Amino acid sequence: MKKVVSRGAAVGAFALVLAACGGGGNSVSTPTKPQAKKVAAAAVSAAAAVTLADSGLGKILVDANGMTLYEFDHDTSSTVTCTGGCAGLWPALVATGAPTAGPGLDASKLATISGPNGVQVTYGGHPLYRFAQDHVAGDVNGQGFAGGIWWVLGADGQKVTTTASAPTPSPSPATPMTSPPHATQAPATPAPAAVPAPVSPAPAPPPPPPTTPTTSGYGY
Repeated sequence: MKKVVSRGAAVGAFALVLAACGGGGNSVSTPTKPQAKKVAAAAVSAAAAVTLADSGLGKILVDANGMTLYEFDHDTSSTVTCTGGCAGLWPALVATGAPTAGPGLDASKLATISGPNGVQVTYGGHPLYRFAQDHVAGDVNGQGFAGGIWWVLGADGQKVTTTASAPTPSPSPATPMTSPPHATQAPATPAPAAVPAPVSPAPAPPPPPPTTPTTSGYGY
């Protein structure tokens, strides 16, 4: 009986995590307690710096360890809504001191907000989070999570809603064509044969004049 109750409680806890994070639009596993604690600790230790890094989505915000930072569409500049079970999957970037902006970022957009997760770092009015399913620097597995409510941020403080770009295949060389495809050429019409002009027959020479018999004076 105790095992049945324990499994039921685990299922309920997983449902709460998905609900807190905006639903189960993406299929990911719930982080274990040691994993969530490790990610949260890393977020705190890296909270003092927000930098800019290249990724498949362009230049995006990352923490001091190069881990991708995200914004949550349900938050506002003065309200943090990802707490409790949601914060286990999306650890907040919590400041232990004044955060600093790395090269390429606008320091005036960097601030903090006191909320249920502690003193959370914000950029451009967006409270910042990491994603427990990003395992190494450069991962962007949280992009568009839960039907499109979690997004990375650009240097301008605006969310980036594109997906990672695929390489463009090189075009194959064009095959020269001597005539348009499927064109039907009409057979050439032979030129009419030259007809020789009729030749008029040469006129017959006039007959010679009649010969007058010669007679002597004698009549013979």
